[in-house]
Amino acid sequence: MEKKIKLFIPVLLLLFLTLPISLFAQEDASAFTERELQKLERGDVIVKPGYRAPGVDEEIGSQLAAIVRLKAPIQRVWDLLAAWESYEYIIPNVQELKLIEQKDNSFLLYFNLSLQVKNIEYYLNYYFYKEKNLVTFQLDRNKENDFRRFHGYFKFDPIEGEEEKVQIVYSVDVELGKYFPEFIKNYFAKKDLPKVIGNLKKLLEADKKDMEKALNPEN
Repeated sequence: MEKKIKLFIPVLLLLFLTLPISLFAQEDASAFTERELQKLERGDVIVKPGYRAPGVDEEIGSQLAAIVRLKAPIQRVWDLLAAWESYEYIIPNVQELKLIEQKDNSFLLYFNLSLQVKNIEYYLNYYFYKEKNLVTFQLDRNKENDFRRFHGYFKFDPIEGEEEKVQIVYSVDVELGKYFPEFIKNYFAKKDLPKVIGNLKKLLEADKKDMEKALNPEN
């Protein structure tokens, strides 16, 4: 009997290792409560602690994410996030936005945010991974920034069984300098997440002509 058990254990391990990755992806669906799923189905934005989008490395973003589901082609989401001009409308309180450098799969942006009595300046490198439906961003350490730490991601994936419906996840991990007021630090943790994903949702649900007009006001 003991010999049979010893032979059986390696067989179980082999079966486990050869299971399709898609089976493990189902864990993402069970990450939401019934109430959260109802909100997502209505198109509401939810903020969820302890959530990380599948396929995103642990060192990117934080364990806090804003999530929304809406009807939009994946390509449209990609086109919007890959257009540097769109971040003036996606990121709240942008007073000034500049393209510093652009390459095939990345660009560097300068941001000046106006937050009540304080302006915040920083530089972010954006990196695009189309095969993963993933956009990541992080501080450019070669520039002067008001943040000590700023990194995160946008992850967007089609929802199985629902035509042209997509789930978008936005997560960011930030740390400001010690001289900044506490309310500004709390803003990025509590208010920035849902506002960013909410602005992205509005742009994606807008008429295509309206969106193009917003991104190209001079035309």
